[in-house]
Amino acid sequence: MGAPSEYLTFQISGRYFAVPRAQVREMMPVQPLLPGRGNGHHLMGMLYTHGREIPVFDVRHLLQLEDRETARSGCILVLGSPSGLEFGFPVDKITDCISVYPEQISRGAISGHGRQRHLVEAGQLIAQDAILGAAFSSSSTSRA
Repeated sequence: MGAPSEYLTFQISGRYFAVPRAQVREMMPVQPLLPGRGNGHHLMGMLYTHGREIPVFDVRHLLQLEDRETARSGCILVLGSPSGLEFGFPVDKITDCISVYPEQISRGAISGHGRQRHLVEAGQLIAQDAILGAAFSSSSTSRA
């Protein structure tokens, strides 16, 4: 049996997901976003925090989920991609942080812990060119 890894679990549109805890940079309250110049790749806008510009994407469309507003209990989850780029997306609810053994992962899902959760990886969720495009477009229109 391999060593367990930590995963943050969350809910979007009634479905459960998990992301490796090591990829999570921040969890922030839902807040108004500043417009980004590029509207491609489901860019919702830009979040400015701690001197950083973070593009926020609508992953409901990318994951083919029902389109609805983020719940009041929701937050913006900020992930770091393997290349070091950061991006965020709204989630309806953070549900847990769980330890997962490699044997519990099969076909892109984690089983056990009471329910199945779909596994998402930062590098697979949003393409690097979309993050770079959003960051580059907004840097030319940054706040003074």
